[in-house]
Amino acid sequence: MPTECPAVKPPSTARACPVTNDASSEAKKAATAAIELDANDSDLWIDRAEIHAAASRFWEAVDDLNQAIDREPRRADALVIRAAAYRRLDTHELAREDL
Repeated sequence: MPTECPAVKPPSTARACPVTNDASSEAKKAATAAIELDANDSDLWIDRAEIHAAASRFWEAVDDLNQAIDREPRRADALVIRAAAYRRLDTHELAREDL
């Protein structure tokens, strides 16, 4: 029986619960549907980027963060998340440009 992740996790275990493929797929579908309803909403692009990143799909996360930043170039949260994704992709120069 798989171990369930607690709904509220203390900071020390925040990375201990992997995203299952099923949960990631369903979350991605919901986020994509939301983007289709309002593609100009930067928050929706960031939400889907975070879903991609949680599933280690970092280039897809970067693509969605680029969409958010195109819409709102001063979104510090999107820039920081994109820098983290670049770091995970070992593209450190691109990460530094975002910080």
